[in-house]
Amino acid sequence: MKIDVNAVLMTIDDKPIVTTKVDQHGADVETNMTAGMVLSQAALQVGVAGDDKMTGEEKVRLFNLAMTVAGAKNGEIDLPVEDVAYIKTRIGKMFPPLIVGRMEQILK
Repeated sequence: MKIDVNAVLMTIDDKPIVTTKVDQHGADVETNMTAGMVLSQAALQVGVAGDDKMTGEEKVRLFNLAMTVAGAKNGEIDLPVEDVAYIKTRIGKMFPPLIVGRMEQILK
């Protein structure tokens, strides 16, 4: 499945969701939240119910998914349907309804 990792997530009022990230100088910078940011966070953050039982193989799968997002060419990645289903489950457990809903739109 082809995914635009640069797709900007929108609020319920169709305005970009703004988030803060740290730049290379350590300063907080406001930026639009993208599908790639959500995918990377879902792959790399721990704390989802059941993560403490995750095997090394599952962790490597998530790491590889994050590396795929980071290496996106022209802002697009191509993921197997199984990986999309897997990451959607993690997104659903980690993020609030607005983010989950917008990612569902992007990942369908």
